[in-house]
Amino acid sequence: MGFYDQRTNQVLIDALGIKIHTVANLADYPQANIIIVHGLGEHLEKYDQLTSFLLANHCNVFRYDQPGHGQSEGERGYLQAASDLETTLATLVEQVKSEYYYFPTFLIGHSMGGFTILRYLTQTTGQIAGAVAVDPFSVYQIPTLGKLPLDLDPHQVIPDQTSGGQGVNADSRVEQRAAQDPANLTNLKVGIMNALGNGAVELKENLNQITDPILFLHGQADGVVDYHGGAASPIITQFISKLCCSWLWLVNFSAKYDEFSFVVGSNH
Repeated sequence: MGFYDQRTNQVLIDALGIKIHTVANLADYPQANIIIVHGLGEHLEKYDQLTSFLLANHCNVFRYDQPGHGQSEGERGYLQAASDLETTLATLVEQVKSEYYYFPTFLIGHSMGGFTILRYLTQTTGQIAGAVAVDPFSVYQIPTLGKLPLDLDPHQVIPDQTSGGQGVNADSRVEQRAAQDPANLTNLKVGIMNALGNGAVELKENLNQITDPILFLHGQADGVVDYHGGAASPIITQFISKLCCSWLWLVNFSAKYDEFSFVVGSNH
């Protein structure tokens, strides 16, 4: 049976009443559940490579399009409040755990997905077995946009600041694939940037609420999520010092891009 024969598409209604597009890939001999949370402007299909790898290693994999992204409902590229993100994630976690309760459940999130997971973990304890946060939106200043919030109409369209040589990646093949993908958001709206900026402030104030195990990954040369000086960075040091989780791993990989799925699926 091929990879695409092992997937089931479903529509999930989250606690806000939004119809969320989800995909489940079930392993033949599962040992764990993995929920993947995509980043800003992305969609679940971008993580096919990672899903295939996890599936081959005996993991049930669940993905979803965040509100306003991919095939999920919501105004394209817009977000009313950062809390909407973890509300959707909480709904999927509950569903996965209720249906596949024999297996431990883990979360993997990139950029806005990592941000979503961290915010979720400030509000829950012991609901998941562990999490991976890759370049989370929550620990940076936005060099390409300037200071948030933006004093503009929240529904105003702004060019996507996460691609096109802005430090997301240093590989033209990734850019070419993104350009060919009609589901990628090429324009975002002021509202989503302001919601994420305000949500990041809230997150920093509540990091000490996180008690679940976390693997934190961050590329040294990431040009979107600012990171300098390794673990000694004032921003990362502040992030780590506020965490009181039982286990925390910090991995500093020398990636010149902020494309987690590509890093996992390549020899770089």
